[in-house]
Amino acid sequence: MRTPWLRVDARIGEDPQIAKLPSDSARWAGILCLGKAKAERPHGRFKSQAHLEAAIGRYGRHVPQMIVAGLLQIDSDSSISVRSWKEWQSDLDLSTHRVAKLRALRRGETA
Repeated sequence: MRTPWLRVDARIGEDPQIAKLPSDSARWAGILCLGKAKAERPHGRFKSQAHLEAAIGRYGRHVPQMIVAGLLQIDSDSSISVRSWKEWQSDLDLSTHRVAKLRALRRGETA
């Protein structure tokens, strides 16, 4: 099974949706939510609030705060989506060149 990688901007703490969360625990829950959302199909979407709460364990208590802060949204079918998922993550694998360079270095070649 392929490992779902999460891209995180180094300035994630400055993001307004994360910064609005009321505690460090809630901000950590937001980051965990992004990670779990990457593993979902489709990416960025949970079947229900209960599903998301179960996915992030004890941090699930912060889901209502993430909705109020605008990190998450409740969709018309009662699923929960990460708002602006495409801004948070690109589903395109743009790492081809970087991986090729790494493999060349491991073989002792210079790029």
